[in-house]
Amino acid sequence: MKKIIILVVVSAFFSCNKIDIGTPENHDYVSKTVEYKKIDGIKKNLLSLDIYYDNNFTRKSPVIIYVHGGGWAIGDKTNKLSDKIEMCRDSGYILVSINYRLSPFPYEIDNPDRIKFPVHPEDVADAIKYIYDNIGDYGGDRTNMLIMGHSAGAHIVSLICTDNSYLNKVGLNAKIFKGIISLDSAAFDVEKAINIVSTGSSYYKMYINAFGNDVETWNIASPAYHISKDICDNWLVVYRGTEQRILIQKIFIEKVKSKGINIEGIYADGYSHSGVNDAVGNKEDFNLNPFIQKFITETLH
Repeated sequence: MKKIIILVVVSAFFSCNKIDIGTPENHDYVSKTVEYKKIDGIKKNLLSLDIYYDNNFTRKSPVIIYVHGGGWAIGDKTNKLSDKIEMCRDSGYILVSINYRLSPFPYEIDNPDRIKFPVHPEDVADAIKYIYDNIGDYGGDRTNMLIMGHSAGAHIVSLICTDNSYLNKVGLNAKIFKGIISLDSAAFDVEKAINIVSTGSSYYKMYINAFGNDVETWNIASPAYHISKDICDNWLVVYRGTEQRILIQKIFIEKVKSKGINIEGIYADGYSHSGVNDAVGNKEDFNLNPFIQKFITETLH
């Protein structure tokens, strides 16, 4: 595992000039919002995804799927996306950013009818099914995909890629991905994550709001309890935080490694939780972003 303590400059990653999507100079790189499923009474934005692609494609392009964070209760597929869009455009990738149903905010831990686990990974699995079946229409190569998530999104993608039941339900499995990037999640083990926060604190309520009070459910929701050889072969985990939080993340890395899976942990020394996400695709970040882009370029082909 690597600790980021030096400046690393990878000139190939920073060779393109910045051009915002939709400008005349780059009019072929466009976006489209689609609903991947419909549920009565649910706002369509929550069950939609945004596809950023070259409208004038002449070949099949690699695909990066992104799942946002926000404590399973807030956030949107458009948040903190501009650098990721530019990174994918400059690299010749398609970017797909997914929304999913959210648990209530403010938290409603006493509401038995609230949106909670397993709704979040079920929605994302349905979105992945839509992408797999349709991304070819946008020039995407469904045999050359990587999935990435931050915070709650990192938990969701990690669970989907360890517990194959979500993708199996839609006729797929985790082997459809060439790689996984998990950006700063303590929820590899939900029970341990809950136990390191103070009972009654906002973090405690965040977890209970999303997962309920049942320890068995916490374990079902934990990627650490579903690790097998039948998962994606390449994994990058970016971790940081308190000593207890880091320990949860390191234990998960070692468990995956014990199954013969190629997994690398990057310690984001000095980064905040949001700063980890901000670094992805940021051309002014010379510490974390080059490692992430190196993993992407070595994983996709």
